[in-house]
Amino acid sequence: MSPLEPQWQPISDGSPPDWLVSAVQEFAPDSSGRYAAQLLWQRGIDHPHQVAGFLDPNQYQPTSPFAFGAEMEQAVERLLEARDRKQKLAIWGDFDADGITATAVLWEASANISPRQNSSSTPFPIEIPNLMVYTALV
Repeated sequence: MSPLEPQWQPISDGSPPDWLVSAVQEFAPDSSGRYAAQLLWQRGIDHPHQVAGFLDPNQYQPTSPFAFGAEMEQAVERLLEARDRKQKLAIWGDFDADGITATAVLWEASANISPRQNSSSTPFPIEIPNLMVYTALV
């Protein structure tokens, strides 16, 4: 599998079980529950105890960032190294909803790592020649 191919596969069984539809209806009684149950089923929610964490904000338990694996540990180590060496930090995000959100979160978190300087809003894709241009800007 190439790095550009999705690494996830949707669940082949298209119908969520009745217990899941009923559980969704408990949280949204004015709804049929089918669409939300379908989404939860495709996300791998296959036990009743998992439903509340997705549908009740008071029961939501966020996943640890370190559940992403070794890459997260490497990223944290590198950020701490940059802080200790007083290196500049470049934040590069794309323009879709999760890219803008991630960029904003990194921008806020970076205040303790590197001096802030909003030097550019570049519309070009992340490629080595563009990174070289970007590093010259910061």
